[in-house]
Amino acid sequence: MRKIKNLTPHEVRVVTEEAILSLQPSGVVARCEEHEEPIGDLGGAPLTRIVLGDVVDLPPEEEGVILIVSHIVLQACPERKDLVKPGKPVRNVKGDIIGCRSLCVLGNDN
Repeated sequence: MRKIKNLTPHEVRVVTEEAILSLQPSGVVARCEEHEEPIGDLGGAPLTRIVLGDVVDLPPEEEGVILIVSHIVLQACPERKDLVKPGKPVRNVKGDIIGCRSLCVLGNDN
């Protein structure tokens, strides 16, 4: 069985017909560095472009360990086969997200 580490700042709850799997944050948050570049204004509000930089706080691959990361980190590391992100959200009657249906890998497995 593989070990799953949550490298997001939030609890990830996978909700299925049979159970709810709760994955607490590990305390390490993998993220992409970013900065904003001014590109003009929009109706008087400054308009900027977000420029993504390096991925930080992402541990090296470890056999038998799957890491839950953000969508941006997953996209920034297409070569990594140990990364997943929360899948389609599950909402309560008020529309609040209470979990996800699955964990997802990056597509385009060509």
